[in-house]
Amino acid sequence: MAELLAPAGSLENVLTAIDAGADAVYFGGKGFNARKFAHNLDDAEIGQAVRTAHLFGVKVYVTVNILMADTELEALSAYLQRLDSFGVDGIIVQDLAVAALARKVAPNLPLHGSTQMTVADWDGVRFLEANGFTQAVLSRELSAQEIRFICSQSSIPIEVFIHGASCMAYSGQCLMSSFLGGRSGNRGACAQPCRQPYTLLCDGEPVMKHEAYVLSLKDLKSLDYMDELLDAGVTSFKIEGRMKGDTYVRTVVSAYRKVIDAHYQSPQQRKAAHREAASLLESAFNRSYQADFLGNCVSRHTLAERNPSGRQTADDVVGGLTRKLSIYGHVDVAEDGNLRLTLWDENGHTASAVADFQPEPARQRPATADYVQGQVGRLGDTPFVLASVTVWDETKMIPASVLNGLRRQAVQSLIDSILA
Repeated sequence: MAELLAPAGSLENVLTAIDAGADAVYFGGKGFNARKFAHNLDDAEIGQAVRTAHLFGVKVYVTVNILMADTELEALSAYLQRLDSFGVDGIIVQDLAVAALARKVAPNLPLHGSTQMTVADWDGVRFLEANGFTQAVLSRELSAQEIRFICSQSSIPIEVFIHGASCMAYSGQCLMSSFLGGRSGNRGACAQPCRQPYTLLCDGEPVMKHEAYVLSLKDLKSLDYMDELLDAGVTSFKIEGRMKGDTYVRTVVSAYRKVIDAHYQSPQQRKAAHREAASLLESAFNRSYQADFLGNCVSRHTLAERNPSGRQTADDVVGGLTRKLSIYGHVDVAEDGNLRLTLWDENGHTASAVADFQPEPARQRPATADYVQGQVGRLGDTPFVLASVTVWDETKMIPASVLNGLRRQAVQSLIDSILA
């Protein structure tokens, strides 16, 4: 099954991406990442993000994708070890020195080659594989046909960008910001000079009457190529946008979620999903889009020419996480006669808790299944919702306090089981 990879510039974005149906999420920490001016996540937030994501079966990748200075290697080493201890599922790397250091200090930390490595052919993928990388993020300038060929030859997963802002420079390897303003994009501080209007001259004479955004590409939108890319064998579909808010994250993830899921359904369902996804994007954002590199038809129309900023037309959506994991329960007695609660989820994780209490026949109010459902179902701010519970004997007396204690213990044990 293909992976839908969502961007996040904050912990709230992470939770929103999970809620919207992302299979994986990527973000940067407070240092060493190419989005210096995003909120980014501190160590405590990274730990919380990983824990929450893993409860919902969502992977977490952390960007460590700037070019490093020698003076930073000691701090970087400690940071990589912390990421490994948090249990992140991979780091996204541009600098080969980062990869070499990670293999040394955190050898179990998977390495993903950043798009800024400009891996544009099979030889580039083989180079990454030979150097210990477990996933390759391809250059954004490749056609769908080129991507298909690379996927057919590659023995490691292939990741491609499918939506969001696109750099004028090849795979973002731009020195313009550094030259003009001393802010390097390869150090996470791009001033985005390509988003400004310019006067185009030929032999000193203006070519156009007015200033135009001649260095700014339209946003990428790959809805029309998703089925082709899925059939080609792309493993991970990446959305750009770590500087964006919850509305962007939820809307774009939801749109591509529809298309990816419908790919495995009937042609009619595919068409309906594409229409819904396109309508969702159009109703939420006033943007100009292109997929010209994928279609191998780059031209002046790939450029925005007009102000590329666009605007958000949808109201802000509710951010955060509302999803719940369905769990099931059974109440019975253990071998010693003490009351036991067993909980399990749909992925086979199971946990039990036993109380220091032996049920006796009820004189007035027996613990029926409905009664037990009401007590065990009080899951509050846990990630769970109780789908159903069964009881071995509905004639016993069980105090609510006993069931509440069992619920708390069993829920924590189930969380520990899922995260183990």
